Amino acid sequence: MTTVKLADGSIAKIYKFGNDRFEAEILAGSMKLDTLVSKGGNPAYGQHNGLHVVLRPNGTVTSWVEGEQKPKPGPKPKPKPVEKPKPAVKKESSVRITMPDGRIAKLIDGPKGKRVEISMPNGHLLGTVDLKHPSGQNDGWTYRIVQDGKRVKFVVIDGKSGGSSWVYGFDGKLIEKYVVEGAPRAGAKKAGERVVPKGGVKAGAEGVSTGDTPMVVAAGGGMAAAGAAGLGFALLKRGRADRS
Repeated sequence: MTTVKLADGSIAKIYKFGNDRFEAEILAGSMKLDTLVSKGGNPAYGQHNGLHVVLRPNGTVTSWVEGEQKPKPGPKPKPKPVEKPKPAVKKESSVRITMPDGRIAKLIDGPKGKRVEISMPNGHLLGTVDLKHPSGQNDGWTYRIVQDGKRVKFVVIDGKSGGSSWVYGFDGKLIEKYVVEGAPRAGAKKAGERVVPKGGVKAGAEGVSTGDTPMVVAAGGGMAAAGAAGLGFALLKRGRADRS
């Protein structure tokens, strides 16, 4: 029970019954003037000799006397701002494959795009190729990222044995293998394996021709160490781009 003094000096005794029912007894001394009942979320009103009383659904009471300014209702609570869902951030994923030259390629797809890290079997990093620096060469082998429409592929080219090439998707699966005619290969031709005339262009190997000039670029410590070990990993740019 709560007691509240009203505008004319009388009092209201407020009782709570359940979650949504309040009753207010209006008393002038020992005399009961009225009883207000608020239930179901609705306010209750009463008046006596110019006294106006409102019992609100939350159990509070407002009162005023005729001729006085009616109290202004309290400020409405501001609606909470609706948080906009944050855009989903693409997580980085990667898959490791062992290439035909025995080295390891880590195919990475993440927020910054696709790239391939080339390393030795012991984990020593030789270098990285991506769409900005799509080609790299090491010990006669060429590693290249190519854009095929919306799809990005990773191509490994064996320059030591005529130019046979292997094409991988970024899920690590071998898409196709191209064997140069006359290049040494063990066993019979396998399903999905194509024979390309020597000197022809393999899929994904366009632009990696004998006319391209290797260009050594500034490298990090890993690349420098690889060069010192005689591995000679260098980025390539197409010859025609150099002449433009």
